[in-house]
Amino acid sequence: MKVEINNFGIIHIHCNHCEYSQQSSIQENSLKKSIEMKLKSDESLLPVQSHEIQSVRNFLQTLNDFALKVHPNTINSNDLMTLLPISQSHLLFLQQWSEHMNYKVLYRSSRDGLSKKGVQNSIKNKSNVMALFETKNSIFGCFYRLPIPSQPSTGHVYLNCHYHFVFNLLNSYNCSPFRLHSRQLNDKSLIISALDEYTHNVFVSRGFITLQDTFKFIINSKITQKYCEYDNPYFNFNKYFEQEGYIKELFLIEWY
Repeated sequence: MKVEINNFGIIHIHCNHCEYSQQSSIQENSLKKSIEMKLKSDESLLPVQSHEIQSVRNFLQTLNDFALKVHPNTINSNDLMTLLPISQSHLLFLQQWSEHMNYKVLYRSSRDGLSKKGVQNSIKNKSNVMALFETKNSIFGCFYRLPIPSQPSTGHVYLNCHYHFVFNLLNSYNCSPFRLHSRQLNDKSLIISALDEYTHNVFVSRGFITLQDTFKFIINSKITQKYCEYDNPYFNFNKYFEQEGYIKELFLIEWY
């Protein structure tokens, strides 16, 4: 796709890849489409200023950059190695940890937005659910083997730490992937709350992470007291988790 704007405020969009769905299949349309949208003048509107046109040009350049990087097949892909900067060896870790070979992408923030209702609806009553958080420098997540409770009308429900773990798959220190289990299996882990409670928190794993609808995440400051590494309980893993920041993408995966 190529997007241009001329000095008269006329936007030209040239699309080389047009997709349509037919009987659950996605095909590429070989026809090249050119769409011209004219900004119609009105007596009540001021003329388009040159700095406004430049601002739109900057925005359209961002669209062009995105179009060059993201192929339509990527947007519709459910393959983690296509969607994330991971290798076959990383995927093998996830398969071993989940004890399953196959997976289904239930939710993607770039495709589905980021809302508490959307997140909780996508995983309710699902088992073997994994959350993957991608940031600029790392990929980490958590796993729940037991079925995820439905969202209550008031208050909250939760899963305890039985059959639950958190993990670090990729980090800026080039540390090998590792996973952590809770020191207390009866502790609360995943919190599912009513829509009108903590409305900005879209995903909360107590003792591990809180993700807000602004894409901001906060790692619990007491994570080292809550979790320990499977094979080495004295492993100091704290530095491998960014303490807070903004995610690029949230994936919710069902393994089977």
